[in-house]
Order: sequence, then structure tokens, then C-alpha cells
Amino acid sequence: MNQRRILNKLLILILLFSIGCTTSKSSLKGNKGGEFEFNPVYQFAHLTSDTTGLYLRFKSDELLYMRSSEAAEFVANVRVKLIQKTGVKSDTLSFEFHPPQQQEIGFWEKEIRLYQPVDSSKSVNCMYELEIQDVNRNVKCLFTEQVNKAKQPNIFDLHLFSKHTKLRITTQLGSIHGLLKGDTIEMLMPRFPEDSTLLLRFAELKELPNLPPPAFSNNSPSIPDTAAYSALNIDYNHGVFSFAVPNNALMIRDEQTLLYFLPSFGDFPYSTQFKDLVGPMRYIMSKSEYEQLSTSPDPYTYFCNFWRDCGGSDEKAKQLIAIYFQRVTTANQLYSALVPGWRTDRGMIYTVYGKPTRIESNSSTERWQYGDENLPGSFAFVFRKKEHPYTNRIFILNRDALYRNSWESAVNSWRSGRVYRE
Repeated sequence: MNQRRILNKLLILILLFSIGCTTSKSSLKGNKGGEFEFNPVYQFAHLTSDTTGLYLRFKSDELLYMRSSEAAEFVANVRVKLIQKTGVKSDTLSFEFHPPQQQEIGFWEKEIRLYQPVDSSKSVNCMYELEIQDVNRNVKCLFTEQVNKAKQPNIFDLHLFSKHTKLRITTQLGSIHGLLKGDTIEMLMPRFPEDSTLLLRFAELKELPNLPPPAFSNNSPSIPDTAAYSALNIDYNHGVFSFAVPNNALMIRDEQTLLYFLPSFGDFPYSTQFKDLVGPMRYIMSKSEYEQLSTSPDPYTYFCNFWRDCGGSDEKAKQLIAIYFQRVTTANQLYSALVPGWRTDRGMIYTVYGKPTRIESNSSTERWQYGDENLPGSFAFVFRKKEHPYTNRIFILNRDALYRNSWESAVNSWRSGRVYRE
């Protein structure tokens, strides 16, 4: 599923390679999406002390519409299966919807209300297994998420919307359709009275720090501190917070912890615009190559030529692009904190080396093992948790000059058209 999703998300580049890197970007714009995509978006968000909402969104042109007779209207058939686990208790819920064809709207949305109570003495954790199926096409997506409901506000209490599109900003990583610079974000917290929500702090990252240095470097990565953020101007009216979309990153926190982090706008954590593809190239490009890509009057062609040179053919280049930027997406999903996940130490290692053979972790460290440690050629990376006033998700790589050979081997593998550790 992940491989197919990133291939869809990179459709513009795939089409570009298919016709020899000669078609303009604007002429390909209308090809994004298509009848074979199925990428439902979901979000769990609390409504009351007893109720949690499951919000679903589908692109209208991703559903297959059929009719039972010539006189009937065309409708889709969406089936949702939800397994809700609380402690030892497990409940299975099923829902079926038949949205009519509505291409002029562009999206179809649905709210499902679930019973998830919280009492005055403890938090409630629910594990949800979610299966969403387009029955007419016989395709489905599977998701798993742990949803916490506590006495105090948390990420699942924030209901954020784009004022421009009226669409809900979904997922903890801020994936959204149609959020643009100059737009306004509106936020509600329906589970809490107005006076309790005033404990929230809103800030934006002034500028993104430099990319982390390679594993063999003597330098340390730049971590944004409290001075790197500035307070956002917030309007508050009858329980609704309003603020402008920040340029680099949005952070919402209470007095103790980070509640929400939106590293970007657009389709984050996916890389669907060309500007989002440039930064991660630095890990496998030389400094001079990256400067040429960044300053070229035609960076799009430079990007195409680089991957074609790596792969030796257009077809191989397509495969390399899809896999490389799937890793970027996964890094964004797993490791984003104060910066997008691919810009962190763990995200850098994951992008270049891929998924570790084994991960060992405790309260202060993570150890990523590549290969069987009893065999020649195996190696491991150790990350140490860094204390930070805004988040506990920062892990710093223990850099060592001994990593130079493995780093160069991994980079050269990509540049020779071979997916490293895949």
C-alpha cells in the first residue's frame, strides 16, 4: 500500500519520465489523481466526555460510481470496518455509505460518532483498527491508531480547519488538502470550556535549521530552541481561535507539552510538489551538485537528468524516485517533531539506509541495527534522546568517523541505480 501511494503521489514525475522529461509541469497538472487512486483521509477528534468523532474524507474522483438500473443515480459504495479495543474489551463496528457522484464539490466527507468515555480519575486509551473499502472497485486501506482521552486537552481535542476551503486539517502531522500561505486556520476545542483553552500557546518557527550533518561528521545537528519560535498573533472569539498559516512550522502546546506540530502546508507528509523534492536530494548529492540543483534556471530538468544518470534509464529512474521519496514520507510520518521528519537525524538515516533490521530502544536511547551483528558488514547507529522544553521526540545520532565507509557505500549505491538495503 505504501509503495502504491507514493507512486500515485509522484505521478507528475512518473509521467514526466515516461515522455522523456520534455513536457512542462503545467501541462501535467491535471493528471494528478485519477481513477486508480484510493487514498482516504481520516482523523479521530474528541467531541464530548463520552463521544469521539471519526472523520473521513475522500476525493470524489477516487471513488467508483455505479447504478443499479438506468433510472437510478450513480453512487459509490464505501464500507468502513472499525475494531475498537479498550483494555481487554473489543468491539467491531461496521458502516456502509453510498455517496452520490458529486464531482463539482471535489470531496466527500463523513462523520462517525463513537462512544469513548473518560472519567474524572484516569485517562482512557483506545486502539482503533480501521479498514476503509471502496466496494465497487474492491480496493481497501488499513490503518491503526491509538487514541487517548484524558482530563486535560491533547492532540485529539484540536479541531482545525482551513478558513479558505472550509476543510478539516487532518492527522497529527497536519495533512490537509488546500491549505495555502495567506490562508487562516480556525481551531475549536469542543470538549473544553472557553476558560481552559486559554492555557494554550501558539508559535511559529522563524526559519528551518540547517540539514543534519552526515553520520561520520564531527559536527552536531542544529536543534530549534525556544528562541527559534515566535508567538503567533491569535484572534479568539466565542471559542474559536484564528491565526494565519505560518511560513515554516506551527506549534501548539500547553504549559507542559507539545500538542500539535504542523511542519508544512499542502500535502505534508507527502512530497507532491517539486519544491518538496529538492531538499532531500542533499543526502545523496555532492555539495556542488546540490547548489546547481538549487540555483539552476531549470532545476526540474537537472533533477530529471540526475536520476536518469543514476538509473541508466527512464524506467529505473522512476523506480528510484518512488522508493527514495517513499522513505522521505515515512520519515515525516515517524520522526517529525520540531522540524519535518526527513530533516532529523533519524529521518536522514532512514532515508539513506532504509528500514533497520532491528531497533532496540529504552527511555533514553534507540539503537538501529543493520544486518546480522554476528556477520561481517553489519553496523549499528545509536541515537540519544535530547531533553527539550517543547517535545520528547528529539533523538541525536552518535556520530563517528568510522561511519564514513558505510555512508559512502549507501550513497554510491543510490547513485549507481541500486536501492540501498531494499
